[in-house]
Order: sequence, then structure tokens, then C-alpha cells
Amino acid sequence: MKYGGDRFAAFRWGRWLGERHVLSELYSPSNVVLAPVPLHWQKKARRGYNQAHWIARGLAASWGLDVTPNLLVRTGHGVSLTGLTRAKREAMSAGLYEARQALESPRHGVIIVDDVMTTGSTIAACGMALEKSGHRWLGAATLALA
Repeated sequence: MKYGGDRFAAFRWGRWLGERHVLSELYSPSNVVLAPVPLHWQKKARRGYNQAHWIARGLAASWGLDVTPNLLVRTGHGVSLTGLTRAKREAMSAGLYEARQALESPRHGVIIVDDVMTTGSTIAACGMALEKSGHRWLGAATLALA
């Protein structure tokens, strides 16, 4: 899915995830949005799509939420975090993301969506960027833990 370019598989996996994990009654389409972890534009151009965005679209179809694909932006392009230690992942992820898009209402909370969580460094960096910009970070949804 990630490297094979199958965005529709990512959508189906997102929908599968949403069908198996019910969204809390505390969260509704009126106060929660999904934000996929962004790829750097060079990586997105090389890969052809962002798998987290398509997973988020599948989740959105199941949960009835909006996807905000431009809320988070990856500001730097570095080496892949695959295979790095927790400490190196945290160091490389710090400050790598920004929240750029204002939400319609400050009542909105944000659930970050990614394909795989290894140490949580990427999700934590995205969450910190959201909070720094005044957004409410509610948590994350991922397909897999590595």
C-alpha cells in the first residue's frame, strides 16, 4: 500500500479501521476533524500520494468526519525514520511539522491519522504543532504498531 501506489487499498484499510473502532459519542462531525500526517512535497511527488491521507478518507467515510489534508505541513525533508532508534526518531521529528490552516471553529478537536506508529515520535511532533497553533489534539488513529 505505502510503496505500491495503491491509494484505494489505503482507503479500504481506513474504512475497515473505522468500522471496527467506534468513534466515541463525545466526538461528532460538528466538533472533530481528521488530519493525516503529511509527507514532504518531494516524497509525495515521488510516491504519487500520501497513504495517511487516503487512510483518513476511509476513516472519514466510516465516522462521518471531515478530513483536513492541509492542516499539518511537513516543513523539512530528511532521511527516512525507518530503522532509527527512539531517541534519533524524536530528535529528527522535533519541529518538523507545523499547523498552517485555521479550523472553522476553536471547538474543533483534531485526530491525527497515520499508517504505522513505531515510537510515536511523528504523532507527538504533529500533536505538538497542533497545540502550538491553538488546536485541540485529541489523539491518533493508525493502522499498525511496529
